Amino acid sequence: MLDERFGDDVRIEHPSIIPAMLKAWNQCSRQRGVGYPALPVSLLLWSFFAAAEQAALAQQKSATAAPAAAEVFNAASIGTGSRVIDGRWQFHLGDDLQWAQPGLNDGEWERLPADKSWADAEHPHYSGFAWYRRQIALDPADKNPLSLYLPPLFVTEVYWNGAKVGGIGTMPPYPVWHFNQTPVAVPLPSPPGARSGTLAFREWVPSAAGDDFREVPQLGYAPVIQRMTERWVEHRLRVLAAAIYAVDLIQLCVGLAALVLWLRSSSQWILLCVGTYFISNAIGNVSE
Repeated sequence: MLDERFGDDVRIEHPSIIPAMLKAWNQCSRQRGVGYPALPVSLLLWSFFAAAEQAALAQQKSATAAPAAAEVFNAASIGTGSRVIDGRWQFHLGDDLQWAQPGLNDGEWERLPADKSWADAEHPHYSGFAWYRRQIALDPADKNPLSLYLPPLFVTEVYWNGAKVGGIGTMPPYPVWHFNQTPVAVPLPSPPGARSGTLAFREWVPSAAGDDFREVPQLGYAPVIQRMTERWVEHRLRVLAAAIYAVDLIQLCVGLAALVLWLRSSSQWILLCVGTYFISNAIGNVSE
C-alpha cells in the first residue's frame, strides 16, 4: 500500500506498490494482445516514486532549516571618513524595548534595505511602531569617535548596545514630529577595544505619514558626521533662499507689467495699485 503521512514527517514508501502495478500492467497487455517489456516499465515507475520521495524529503529539510545569519556591517575601516550603512537590516513590526538588547536573537526577523520603505516589504498600509537592527563590526585599535548620521525621519529612537543614545521627535502617547526635520548626528560611544556593536532603531510612523526611511543612515568619524548635518542644513537654506528670490522676481515682473498697462490706460487706477504693491513687496523682501 502507498503510505502517505502529511505534516512535518513526510514519507512515501514506493517499493511495495510496484509489483501490484506491474501485475496489472501485464494483465492489461495480455488482454489487448500487446506485450510491454516489464523491466523498462519497472525502472520508470521506480524512478517516479524515488523522485517523489526525494522531493518530499527536500521540502521537509527546507521547512526545518535554521534561518540565515543576519548581515554584519563592516565599519572597521572607516577611520576618519564615513560610509553608508548599506545591505539588509533586520526588520520587525511592533514594539518591544527588549529588541534593543545586543543578545536578542533576530534571525527570524524580516530583512529590509534601509533605502526602501516597509511599504515595499508587503506592509503598504502599516502605521505605528517598527524596529530596525544591524550588527556593526568595529576596529578594536581605532580610537576615533564614531557617530551616526540619522536622516530626517518622523519619530525615531536610536539604541546602541541596548542604551538609548539619541533620536528624533517624541514617542507616543504624546508624539511630536516635524515635517521639515533636519538630520541629526548621534554619537555612538564604545568601550576601548570593542570589536562589535548593535545598532537599533525604534520607529513610529503616524497613519498620515506613509513611509519611513527617505535616506540611508551613515556611520563615520564624529566631526565628519557633524559636518554632514551642517552641510545638509546649509543646502536646505540655499534652496529656500532660491525659492524666495524666484517668488520676488515674479512679483517684480507682475508689478512692472501692471505699471506699463497703467501708463497706457491711466484711468485704470487698479493697475497702479497692483503694480505698486507687487514692486514694493519684492523690493522689501530683497532688502531683508
